[in-house]
Formats: sequence, C-alpha cells, structure tokens
Amino acid sequence: RPEDALAYAEQAVALEKRISGDKSPDTAEKLATLALAYHWLADYEAAENTARVALSIFESTPVMHPAKVDALGYLGSILADRGKFTEAAAYLGQAIELADRIYGESSGRAALSRCNLVALRNMEGRYAEAEEMARQLLLQQAVNRSYRSVEMMVRTELASSLLEQERYREARAELVILLDGLSQTTRADHPYVASAHELLGRSLLGLEDYEQADAVLRKAI
Repeated sequence: RPEDALAYAEQAVALEKRISGDKSPDTAEKLATLALAYHWLADYEAAENTARVALSIFESTPVMHPAKVDALGYLGSILADRGKFTEAAAYLGQAIELADRIYGESSGRAALSRCNLVALRNMEGRYAEAEEMARQLLLQQAVNRSYRSVEMMVRTELASSLLEQERYREARAELVILLDGLSQTTRADHPYVASAHELLGRSLLGLEDYEQADAVLRKAI
C-alpha cells in the first residue's frame, strides 16, 4: 500500500522536524524513508530530490548516522531507475563502503547494499558481472541465513542475469528456490511473488515448455 506509506512518511517528517529541527540526523532518516515511498510510487523526481535533501543533512553533521547507508542506497537505486548509471554507481559504492564500516562486511545491511549494485549491473546490461557478484553474495548468505529477505533479492537478480544470458535451465532452478523461499516468508499476492512467477514463466518459455509457462504466467497476473 504505497499511498498509505507515503502519507505516513510525510507525517513522520513533519513531526520529526517539529521535535528535532530541519537539520537533525533523525529528520534526515525520516526524509530517506519518504524518498523510498516516492520511489515506490514511481515519482522519481520527488524521490531523488528528497533523498538528496536527506544526504545533505547527513553531510552537514559530524554524527555518523547508520541511516545514511539507507539514504545513499535509496538515492543510488532511484538514479539507476532514472538511467543515471554512473552517478548511481557512485552512491551505491558509498553505501557499500559505509555499510561495511558500520555493520561489517558479512552483515545483512552490507549484503543489501551490494545487491543494489548487482541490480544496477543488470540494468547496465553487464549480466556476467551481475551473475558473478550475485553468486558471491549467495555464498555469503549461505553462511548466515538470518538475512533471508536479502537472499531472496539476490537470487532474483541472479535469475534475471541468467535469463538475459539465455541460460534458461539455470534460471529456472534459481527461481524454483526463490519461490520456495518466498512461500515461507511472503504472502501469495505480494508483488515479489508475482515478479518471481513472471521470471519463471520467461525461463519456461525459453525452454519451450509453453503449457507450463502459461500456467505460471497466469499466476503473475
């Protein structure tokens, strides 16, 4: 319910400004969340502008706030969706560096930051690089399963890179694992589940299993 999320995020920003002021790190954290809500609604201009305001607040304070990792990642992902790949890579790289420093390289937050970079590589058409990065992350996630949601995101990007390389059988195998994981953590009508079914349908089309592809793609509708 992105519209509801946006309304709550706007209220949170207004309240935090009254409590902490316009330039506090806590206000910047709320602004970063607001930027994410705009992104969900595909209001990319508002999302980018809001994320930049949040980061400007973080840059003007000596306090190293953990939410800066989120703000950097949000801005990088927003810029990627706007086709500004070079600038997006710079912000995503900063998010990775900061997440490593604050949370540690093996943390879920650091893995999420790297997953955003994998997604960017797919957008850029650098599929082999995206695949390699995703596989490295999955090896890390295999050691620590407490970040299952991040693992599912990484596996989605891996399957996408395999599909673009026309490696349909490998993509199907990853998507079966993905859907099994989602069935344990996510409601059946969630957009992530629909996206996974759509990708699985594409892999089945590539394998010329048209009947099964039709059945799977209908679940994505």
